[in-house]
Amino acid sequence: EKGLVTIVYAPVENRVMFGIRNNKHIIGYTGRSLTSKPKWKKFGDTTHLFSCGLGPIGVLVEDAPSACAVGVLEGYTGLSLLGTTLTRQHKQELKSYKQIIICLDPDASSKSFSILKSLDCIVPATIRLITDDLKWFKPDKIKEILENV
Repeated sequence: EKGLVTIVYAPVENRVMFGIRNNKHIIGYTGRSLTSKPKWKKFGDTTHLFSCGLGPIGVLVEDAPSACAVGVLEGYTGLSLLGTTLTRQHKQELKSYKQIIICLDPDASSKSFSILKSLDCIVPATIRLITDDLKWFKPDKIKEILENV
């Protein structure tokens, strides 16, 4: 509704596709299958973070739907790694944020600590250990998780 994300449907693959932007242009997509494996697939240039939101505080998550769940909150931008690997390119992009909050899915909580360490001296960062993917929470619960220190 706010125009923060481009989501399209790819009928041939039966996938919901989330557009990855480099500035204003879509350069790639990450697509979630509605019926088959692999569950997630990438198309085009997916070297950049998927982002949704306009806030100065970036929330690092694994998937596009979780980034979208964060992006509706004022003051926050949801940033998806499209997995759990933080690249040099990602680190460059994270420099533009005032703060990063790492909120990886519960099964990747140990990876959160290595990401935190690799962001040392790049941008102030913290971790929120969560009980479920952020995409399953309502906005008020996400805000509570992010603001809980």
